Amino acid sequence: MSNTKTYTISPFDLKAFKKSVRDSLVPYKMTLCEVNGDQVETTFAASLNASEWLVIDDLAANHTGEPLPDTTAETADGIPKVVALSEPGNSVSVVSHDWTKKTTWYSKAQQRTGEVAELDHDGFWNLATRYDLIDLKSGDVTFEDKITGYDQVVYNDGVVIPDSEITWDYHLGRFEISAQYQIGNTIGTITADVWISKESDFYVNVPQGVDKLMIKSAECQFSSDVQTQPIYFEVQAEVAPDTWVAVESNLHNSVKDIINIARQGTGRIPRCDRLKHDVLVFPIHYDRPIELTQTPHLRIVVRTKDHKPMSGEWATITFYTEYD
Repeated sequence: MSNTKTYTISPFDLKAFKKSVRDSLVPYKMTLCEVNGDQVETTFAASLNASEWLVIDDLAANHTGEPLPDTTAETADGIPKVVALSEPGNSVSVVSHDWTKKTTWYSKAQQRTGEVAELDHDGFWNLATRYDLIDLKSGDVTFEDKITGYDQVVYNDGVVIPDSEITWDYHLGRFEISAQYQIGNTIGTITADVWISKESDFYVNVPQGVDKLMIKSAECQFSSDVQTQPIYFEVQAEVAPDTWVAVESNLHNSVKDIINIARQGTGRIPRCDRLKHDVLVFPIHYDRPIELTQTPHLRIVVRTKDHKPMSGEWATITFYTEYD
C-alpha cells in the first residue's frame, strides 16, 4: 500500500484534522498534510495497510471543518510554540519548558531527517553528532501531553521500527533497539528522524482567533538548588513577516532579583515523587498588565543569558493571562 492519499474535504480545518489523525489507532505519524482548495493530500511516515487507510478514510469523510477550541499558538507547519492550559472563563495559563534540562527546549528545536546511526560496542546506536534530543515523555515539562510534533523515529532500511522497540538516551543522542526486534528482523541501514534541542527561547504568543492577550501576572518555579543564569524578558513586535524587534525588555540577574520584585512573598511546593528538592514559587506582579495584540503582532520572549542551562533540578515560568 501507499503512504500518500488525497481527499476532497470542504470545509476543512488543518489543526482539527491533524488532531483526529494523531488520536486515531493508525501507528504511523502523518508527516505532511498539504491543502490546495478542497484537495487535502496526506503523507505518512510509512505505508498504511488497507484497514489503516479505512480509518483515515472515515476521518476524512466525517471531518466537519470545525476548529479546535484550544489556544495553543503554532507556526505555519503546526509546531507548537507555547503550552496553553485552558482555565474557566477567558483565562489561559502558559507554562515554559524546563531551563535546567536542554532536552525539554522544544520551542526552537530543529529537525534532522535521515541521520545515519552506527552501533557501538555497548549496544547503543549513535548518531554522527551527539545531540541533546527533545524528550517529551519523561514528565519534565508541565502539560507535555499537549505538545505534539516532536516524535523521534527510527528506520531499518527505510521501514519504521515501532517506538516500543526503541529505548532513547535523549541527552547523549543515542538509542537502543530491543533484542526481540533484532532476533526477528534483519538489521540493515539504521537511520533516524530526530528533533535537536537548540536555543532556550520561550514564546508567549497571542492565540489564534484572539485579538488581545493580557498578561496579568507571572510566576517562577525554581527548585531550591537552582543556580540561575541571568533571565531576559522581552516584548517583541513583528515589523515584517518573521522579523521581530524588541520594544520593551527587562533583565533579572538572579533569583534574588525575582524575589525582590515579588509582591506577595514566596511559596513552597514540598518535594514529591521524583523531585529531590522543594520547589520555590515566586509571584511576579506587574505595576500594570502587559497587553499583547494581533495588530501589531506582539509576543513575549523569555530566555537565559547565552541560552545556557541553569544548574539544579527544576526551573520553569508560568504566565497567567486573560484574553479578548
